[in-house]
Amino acid sequence: MRRGVQIHPGPILVQLASGWARGAFKLAAQTFNRDVQRCPQSLVARQPGRRRSTHVRASWHGATLAETHDTIVVEGNHYFPPDSIDRHFFRDSSERSVCPWKGLASYFDVVVDGEVNAGAAWYYPEPKAAAAQIKDRVAFWRGVRVERVPTAETASPAD
Repeated sequence: MRRGVQIHPGPILVQLASGWARGAFKLAAQTFNRDVQRCPQSLVARQPGRRRSTHVRASWHGATLAETHDTIVVEGNHYFPPDSIDRHFFRDSSERSVCPWKGLASYFDVVVDGEVNAGAAWYYPEPKAAAAQIKDRVAFWRGVRVERVPTAETASPAD
């Protein structure tokens, strides 16, 4: 982390005056916004989210952080509704990031059995219009496992 900016490896999509450019823009990311981290997701496309009715669970160190049948998937990340997270494992973080099309993200630290996973969950309290559907929904990274969970409707019968 330098000057309040965390650079994430991999290709990113940067909006330039002449349009969108994709590539490894480590220096561009530093000058793009010196006060906050850039969006943790890979910015490969501005696409509306898809609602999923599959049962999805987020867990870390054996604790279930969130579980629901109602996630919205944006850029490969499942956004969980606020009422599906177990607030017992979350504490507010001062970490913030900016996504060019979603807006300013706020973060939670995840705390399980005294271990802290700093900034492992994020949400958009005031998203831009293009991301309005994920307002206050929580997504995860930094080692939090997000997986589909078999339910009675999807599980195959036992032999």
